[in-house]
Amino acid sequence: MAAKISSEVTNLRVSCRYLLTALVRQGAQVAQALNLLVAPHRQEGDEEPGFLASIVALGRRLGASMDQLVEADKKVYALNASLMALRNLRNDLTSALASEIVRLRRLILAHYVAPLILGLGLHSPRGRVADVLLRQIEMIAESFRRDDLATMLGLKAVEDDPVDPHKSVASAIATGEKLQATLDQIDATQRDLDEAIIAKDRLKAEHGEVFVYTARDFESKCRLAGMRELAAKVRPSERQPGRREVEEGESPPPPTPEPEEPEAVNEEGTEP
Repeated sequence: MAAKISSEVTNLRVSCRYLLTALVRQGAQVAQALNLLVAPHRQEGDEEPGFLASIVALGRRLGASMDQLVEADKKVYALNASLMALRNLRNDLTSALASEIVRLRRLILAHYVAPLILGLGLHSPRGRVADVLLRQIEMIAESFRRDDLATMLGLKAVEDDPVDPHKSVASAIATGEKLQATLDQIDATQRDLDEAIIAKDRLKAEHGEVFVYTARDFESKCRLAGMRELAAKVRPSERQPGRREVEEGESPPPPTPEPEEPEAVNEEGTEP
């Protein structure tokens, strides 16, 4: 999954902003109209109706719900961006490790007579897949710690050749350790992303419900106050929780364009 700003959350925020604007701009007017409507029916000892306080409180709750959802979407975006960066690093380290193994193999073949290449774990890394290469570098590390390493390497092509393959082996092992650490980070980040997506989806569902009932409540108050046209403008969608129902003749907001970003590609050439 590429790191993208969610167009769905953006559209939800557009609808939420419109409803909040209606609550702020017409809330006092609607509350005053409702107070006048019920005033003749109040009895001695009745408390002052809290229409405006109710509208303000519901608006603040809706705004807080939207803020939570936006923050959750930001977290998903950030984790996706981190995951893409880690996958790119994994690909780079995979190529680097394969190249180091190839160089080590060539060094041994060039400086030793009939070395036991397969016994040393120095078969050609054709697949260039991270986990396969990690197993190979483990085999190489083990072979170069063996007591019979000299026998497996065989005689040097030139007796006083100063070449020491252990330095190349150590370098390849270090690259393998970096690759393993990166794979561990990918797994951990993917798990964090899974949790973040679940949390975001939960908040999105909760926000949709808060929006629907806040909008319905204000729509009802507008209708009771005799402001039917205003009421129609904040009517919530039945099909899209968190969105307004677009009235006939009203143009819907244009869709938010998705930024074009390259997908991360794994070592086999497919999307991870």
